[in-house]
Amino acid sequence: NPASVLHSLVPLLTLWAPPLAIQALAAYVIGDTTNLMLKWPAMGDRPYWMDPRVRQFGSSTCEVGWGMPSGHMQVTVAVYAVLAYAFRRAWFTACIAALVLITAVSRVHMGAHTPLQVGCGLLAGVVTAWVVVRMRPGIRRWCSREMGHQARARHALAAAAAIVAIIVAEHAALEAAGLEPSKSVAKATAACRGGVHGTVATGKGIARDTGALLGAAAGRWVYYSNAPRNVLASKDAGKRLPWWALALLWGVSALASLRALTAVEVAGVAAAGGGGAGQ
Repeated sequence: NPASVLHSLVPLLTLWAPPLAIQALAAYVIGDTTNLMLKWPAMGDRPYWMDPRVRQFGSSTCEVGWGMPSGHMQVTVAVYAVLAYAFRRAWFTACIAALVLITAVSRVHMGAHTPLQVGCGLLAGVVTAWVVVRMRPGIRRWCSREMGHQARARHALAAAAAIVAIIVAEHAALEAAGLEPSKSVAKATAACRGGVHGTVATGKGIARDTGALLGAAAGRWVYYSNAPRNVLASKDAGKRLPWWALALLWGVSALASLRALTAVEVAGVAAAGGGGAGQ
């Protein structure tokens, strides 16, 4: 599940290499946002919409967004290709290749995507990773003390506002052209023999991506703040928390994120009016 990047991978990387964590976060946000932008005009049907004989696996199959290209593939390839480029170890690259292969096979096996949709998702993920790799110098500076808190916050706010503006503008343009970006929900509901996947609503996706950007900016402020009450990077504290305390904080934050994602599943679909951005 690509959402694990936010609630597990990024917090874990933050404890070890904050710039790499932000690169993974950037790959996720860019991949997730551009995937929605590609899905709406492409309007690719999912296999279980096209043929009732396709085997379904409950909500894992019944996603409400369009299928072209695969969001699972795009986000997975984007994030882990960035990590593979950073580590540059043969064994790690082999593990990433195995993960990508398993993701591709599972998406086809579950009837969520056709092989073509998976292949296009892989290609989109490679392009996304290339963009993030080109952004590495800027990300390092964004994570450093050289950039002030206000400048970092302005960048995050500008990126979040751009995501919202682009998605809203694209949706309006498609509707003005006579297309129906939200039609995928009706197709999914009609074809699904179980519960539809509630975590793929457009509204929730936008909130997740913009929230991740703003949270990253807030996290860097906490990390570099010199207020005495800041135990992570305080002059008075003398040193950062020990590794076991940081690991505990990561575990708590991951659990809280999982609970939050679960709590907004149904609300996300309702808020989007069914305008899903399925993975």
